[in-house]
Amino acid sequence: MLDQKGFLWGLRLALLVPLSLAAETPQLSPQALVREQGQSEKLFDYFESSERIETNADVQIVTRTRFVDSETGRDAFREVLTTDAEGRLMISYEVEQLQLDEKGSIKVDRKAGKIHFRYFKEGKWKERSETLEEPFIVGAMIPRFIQLYEAQLLAGEKVRFHLAVPYMTKSFNFALTKNDMKDFKGRQLPEMAMSPTNVFVRAAVKPLYFTYDPDSREVRQILGKVFLKKRIKHGFDAFMAETLFLAEPKPAPAAAK
Repeated sequence: MLDQKGFLWGLRLALLVPLSLAAETPQLSPQALVREQGQSEKLFDYFESSERIETNADVQIVTRTRFVDSETGRDAFREVLTTDAEGRLMISYEVEQLQLDEKGSIKVDRKAGKIHFRYFKEGKWKERSETLEEPFIVGAMIPRFIQLYEAQLLAGEKVRFHLAVPYMTKSFNFALTKNDMKDFKGRQLPEMAMSPTNVFVRAAVKPLYFTYDPDSREVRQILGKVFLKKRIKHGFDAFMAETLFLAEPKPAPAAAK
């Protein structure tokens, strides 16, 4: 996860078909809450819904997410993500950071081997393209990425990937590694640490930590900076977040061999 001065975990992508980011997700209850680390007050509720789209050529999954401000009841952050049926390949992504009046999109052209970024910030659009290098993901794909590479991570291997940072309109090299075991609600679960591979970037960006349940194959908690902002007296400010998933884990697809 990255804030405006760091990196973002939480972006969920878009544009398989014309989709409105403002569309309501159907859940009656949030799937997760976000609060400041060490604090009990909930700052945001997290909602997610997915749709399977079948075409003549393939199957794609469109996932919508919303972070709702607990104080105002209004959306603070919205994303739409489109991937292949396995959740391995990103097709497109769209995001709105409503607290900062920012928005952007990412489209992947695998035939041309290109990634196309667009981002609106401070009243201006910025566009940039770069060469596609796999695996290429956004922050919202990290839980599924951990599932796909579960065997390697639990065996202690370092798994490298390219992470898109939408507001910077570029990607950076990151790696996931298994950290120490962590007590989570009375159970000892493995913790995965995510850090930039570049030594200079790593010096400026704190790791993100993912508490992973191998039995359910679900991420249960995420610790680190997010793109969301907490309310302060005269605006918004960055914060170190705890994202805690609330519902009982759902069955997950089998790990990649």
